[in-house]
Amino acid sequence: MLIGKKRRLTAGRSSERGFLLVEAVLACFVVMILASVAVPRGMALYREAVLEYETQCLLSDIRYMRELSRSTEPRPKALEWDYDGRPEIRAGMYLHRNGYVIMTGGHRFREHRYAEGIQMSGPLLSDVGTKRPLVFGDNGVLVNPCTMYLFFAGQQSNGRRFILSAGGRCRVERGSPW
Repeated sequence: MLIGKKRRLTAGRSSERGFLLVEAVLACFVVMILASVAVPRGMALYREAVLEYETQCLLSDIRYMRELSRSTEPRPKALEWDYDGRPEIRAGMYLHRNGYVIMTGGHRFREHRYAEGIQMSGPLLSDVGTKRPLVFGDNGVLVNPCTMYLFFAGQQSNGRRFILSAGGRCRVERGSPW
């Protein structure tokens, strides 16, 4: 008859439990595989969110300028000069590759720089050599209709196309530049 319990040892192993080095390496390998899938997807979501934010900022400012030109009455020819005897300067948006500036009466009203990595392309960019601003005439009519493209650098196929029509409408489409 046995009064106590026998403690049985296997060949070369004690009864203590723990992780083997192989198990720890395997767990790290699984975490690395999951991270290699999650990090690029997270970056894609970040790029999409930043691009959508910049799209809404630009669209809001373009529509603000259009409504401002609609809400003001056309000026008579006799009043097209300011107090210094210079011609009146309409509000205009100067678009750059990395941001835009809204000028009113020769003064900076607002300056906006795009988030890191966001760029714009199109015919009205001031840093390409043109100094033509985006200007709305009387009653919200666009003086220079065009199509501009906002995108994340290196991801030109996934951008936003701004289509500015002569009637003063502005719409945004997703997809390739042209």
